Amino acid sequence: MTKRINFVFLISLFLYSLYCSLQLGMSWDVLFHYEMGKDRLDYLFSFGMNKVNEITYENSKLYPGVYSTILAFFVQFFPRTYIIESIYFINLCFSILAIVGIYKISKELFNKEIGKLTFFICFFNPIFFGHMSMNSIDPITAFANIWFFYTILKYLKKQQTDKKNKYVILSGLCLGLGVGIRHSFIITLIPIFVFSIFEIFYFKTIINKKFLIKKIFIDSFIVLIIAYFVMVLFWPHTHPNIFILPFKLAIEGLSYSWGPPFMLYNGETILTSEFPKSYILVNLFYKMPEFVILSFAIFILLFFKIEPFMKKILKGFNFKVATILLIIFFPNFLLFISPYNTYNGLRLFLYIIPFISIIPAILIFFLFKMIKSNVYKFIFLFIAVLQLFLLVNFFSISPFHYTYLNIFAGKYSNNSEKFENDYWGISTKKLISSINENSEILEKSKVKIAICGVEKYAQIKYLNKIKNLNFKIVNFNEN
Repeated sequence: MTKRINFVFLISLFLYSLYCSLQLGMSWDVLFHYEMGKDRLDYLFSFGMNKVNEITYENSKLYPGVYSTILAFFVQFFPRTYIIESIYFINLCFSILAIVGIYKISKELFNKEIGKLTFFICFFNPIFFGHMSMNSIDPITAFANIWFFYTILKYLKKQQTDKKNKYVILSGLCLGLGVGIRHSFIITLIPIFVFSIFEIFYFKTIINKKFLIKKIFIDSFIVLIIAYFVMVLFWPHTHPNIFILPFKLAIEGLSYSWGPPFMLYNGETILTSEFPKSYILVNLFYKMPEFVILSFAIFILLFFKIEPFMKKILKGFNFKVATILLIIFFPNFLLFISPYNTYNGLRLFLYIIPFISIIPAILIFFLFKMIKSNVYKFIFLFIAVLQLFLLVNFFSISPFHYTYLNIFAGKYSNNSEKFENDYWGISTKKLISSINENSEILEKSKVKIAICGVEKYAQIKYLNKIKNLNFKIVNFNEN
């Protein structure tokens, strides 16, 4: 009976996710990644006879394009009239699998109950949920990061079993997918490498008792070969010299100016090249659900109580929590030494949100186990109320979850002056559809419309769906 309830619950979550994705407009770069992937797919299927289009897709040589090509392949199985919907559906599937992955990591490091809580908290995180469908890059790097970590955990446990080779191959594929989307992905894995070193040589909390250190060097080399092959395979610009060009283009990509020159940050317009080093922490403070922020504070205050309790049921609790915290705060450290721009809120750091969800899950698990205490019962109920408050807000802003700001950001009506909310322009579909209810616009003989900052093709497509609307697209400086 429990399994049936869980199944119905999960299906309901998926259907709700699918409904939200169908309501979204076209994000500004979704067609760029799809068309680039389609171009490379044609190249691969022609065995290099069809050359890649380097004129239409400017600077595409800097994109390894692994996921774009995979995406373009799967889109071919859907009707051509539903290209955007199919792209969003495929992105959604990878994103949900990322949440499944963080459940499995939490289950391996802690227990099944904490894993389930982590899944629930991560799924209903508005920022992560809001990117799941319309973002063809960052949820996929989160997927690759999470599943790479999980396969490493399984490898450490299963090195001396027949399943070892499976985890070696899977970790290579995950690594290849990650670096095949964004070169800097490899840097995000440093906390996982640190965890592995300390686990193998010191803590030994999950490692197989018969673990052989000499084998890890051979297996690591195989992982790197698989990852390198995956990255290079989908990167036609490196095929003339697969040993030199990947590194040359990666270095060239580091010097390229990505993103917009300006951004709205905490109520101020600033240059993206001059972002404050507290950028991630400030965004987390205003964009994480209230109960998540307070859970971190309560977790710290109660740690001296949580630690002895968890140590009774888990091995290496402190080490595992330290690993999760290192994953979460490591990007903050990178900002202090990185010379490169950052922008678009938490989008580039989306992969840390599933790991952030683990800390509140541990706290809730502890409070539930100690529910007989009046103090812990009060805290548990307080967090439950905050979760209900989040769910109300979560469903009320459907399907534009990625524009979420918490109560600490101030009045909801002033949110547009605090941060860039809809920086991908996905709300224009709903905005344009509202013209049907505006008789003043519909009665005009001709409406002049200027398009700036969003994908032009999509806006014209939405406008053409408005009956009796006679419009003309003009430049923004035309009368």
